[in-house]
Amino acid sequence: MSRTEALQKLSEDLRERLGVLRGVSDDHRREIRDADNGNTDSLDQASQTASIEVTARLATHESQEANQIVLALDAIENGTYGVCEGCQTPIPIERLEVLPYSTLCITCKVIAEKEGVILPEGESRQFRSSDEDD
Repeated sequence: MSRTEALQKLSEDLRERLGVLRGVSDDHRREIRDADNGNTDSLDQASQTASIEVTARLATHESQEANQIVLALDAIENGTYGVCEGCQTPIPIERLEVLPYSTLCITCKVIAEKEGVILPEGESRQFRSSDEDD
């Protein structure tokens, strides 16, 4: 399969995943909205609160993934999809198959993580070198 064909397949996969995430997001919103069922038992309320918190975290993660997919689809539209934002080289298809909204090649990703910079994939992490004390 050529790179062009592989990128087309990834584009289709991204669109499909976005549709799934939007459906799941709607389900999570309904679940959170409908969670208040009037239970007065404190154990039921505690369980319900924990369930709502887990659902809210899942919804947040899925929303972030959906945003990353939208950015990838925008990159497809403007012809920059699959090109590393760090070094401007093509991101290997194998990496895109694993994380289709990757914006960095592995080398640039490792450098970004070591330097603790804000990562284009929408993550912000601060990394400590292994010789730092806790």
